[in-house]
Amino acid sequence: ETLLGCSIESVLGTQQFETFRSQVLNNEPPSAKLLRIPANGRAVEMHCIAHRHDGVLIVELDLASETHSLEPLELDAHIRIPLGRMEQATDILQLFRLAAEEIRRLSGFDRVMVYRFDEGLNGEVIAEAVGAALPVLYLGSRFPESDIPAQARQLFLMNPSRSIADVAAEPVPIIPEIGPLTGRPLDLTRSCLRSAAPIHLKYLRNMAVQSSMTLSIVVNHRLW
Repeated sequence: ETLLGCSIESVLGTQQFETFRSQVLNNEPPSAKLLRIPANGRAVEMHCIAHRHDGVLIVELDLASETHSLEPLELDAHIRIPLGRMEQATDILQLFRLAAEEIRRLSGFDRVMVYRFDEGLNGEVIAEAVGAALPVLYLGSRFPESDIPAQARQLFLMNPSRSIADVAAEPVPIIPEIGPLTGRPLDLTRSCLRSAAPIHLKYLRNMAVQSSMTLSIVVNHRLW
């Protein structure tokens, strides 16, 4: 509440704002370093990401204290060795099995699935990596085209990665509801902090999923 209506310069402070503005104008990712936001007499560290859409710059800030890393990024263990393994794959199914295993190891998720669309946009799970505690396997499962409606598929095309931190999180309203610069509600199509559709959250809860991450495989401008 204390920041509502303030300019971004006053929120960041002059020196930090000048650095941020320089990064944005040079199309550098502002998330490369933490921003320190003064609030209630103390500095709050936040991750930042920014993008342009609908004629405005949208800046998203997320508390750094609520994010966790499994371990420091080590190039050989996380990049070179996994890529070497995948280069040795003899067919595409083996490639995706290896990719699922490596993404699961790197991300810490309990389950990673590779999902392929057919010509009718029906889906099939063609690779899966799971932890020992998960009794249900989805490998080989098929899903009708209606499971992922056209609107959702379009979002996956526009946003190559999408995360839902907590399916039980309560969404919060945008203030103000109508953007003062555009005269329209804020378009969150490309926003990382955008809430998911209630029907999708219900779908995930029915699968006993607490959080999820989606990475799009796009070939010739279509979901693969």
